[in-house]
Parts: sequence; structure tokens; C-alpha cells
Amino acid sequence: MLVNALPMEPPSSDPLIKAWRNNAKWLSLRLIIHPHNAYFSENSHIDMRKDVVFTIISCL
Repeated sequence: MLVNALPMEPPSSDPLIKAWRNNAKWLSLRLIIHPHNAYFSENSHIDMRKDVVFTIISCL
């Protein structure tokens, strides 16, 4: 499942979010939550790309 943005940030107490926070095995490599970055400047674009790389590395 692909979701572009969560309806409420920071995430609520939704059972799926709770399972992710508790490192549920059934979610391993199935759910990646990445912080939202607004795109308004060159610096935010650089930060956004760095954050994506760090998120991918942390999943490997």
C-alpha cells in the first residue's frame, strides 16, 4: 500500500502506527514512514533528498 501523506501529522494512535512503532514483525519491509518535507526552497529540496536516502539506508 502506498500513501502519499498521513491524514494527521504527527501520526495518531492508529493501530497500524502503533504496530510500526513497536517494530511488529509482520510490517517488516512492508511499511516505510518517512517524515514530510515541504518544498519551498533549494535547501528544502536538498534536505528532502537527504532524508529519503537516510530512510532507504535505514531500511536496508
